[in-house]
Amino acid sequence: MYIRRTQIQKKKEGGFYYTYRIVESIRAGKQVRQYTLLNLGADFVLAKEKWPILTKRIEELLSWQNNFCEIYCDTDVLSRGFAEKIIIKKQDVNDDDTDKSEKDYRSIDIDSQEMSRSRSVGCLSALFIFSPGCKS
Repeated sequence: MYIRRTQIQKKKEGGFYYTYRIVESIRAGKQVRQYTLLNLGADFVLAKEKWPILTKRIEELLSWQNNFCEIYCDTDVLSRGFAEKIIIKKQDVNDDDTDKSEKDYRSIDIDSQEMSRSRSVGCLSALFIFSPGCKS
């Protein structure tokens, strides 16, 4: 998985601009096929040096791997958002492929489930929010 920068030619004004997309390479026999997982658009502004860190973290999130130490703090919000969009896009494609008349039964291990985008509030934050002198 990597980020590809594509140069797009402007039709009316001339010149060009760049768009960015997350691409996955898959080997099929002797050929390597590249698939666009997510189009990031022209507004993607993350520094090029951080692209490998971002894509590595997205791969970890897509394969449900947890890292023990949060070393990706500056790209973690972006990677979680992009991974969530990729998961939703893949679910939409899978939903379109299945016949609606077929019933879909799945078993889920409740103990292994994790909440997506869960939040926690520490005791000091709660004291600050609910203290009488707090101005909001």
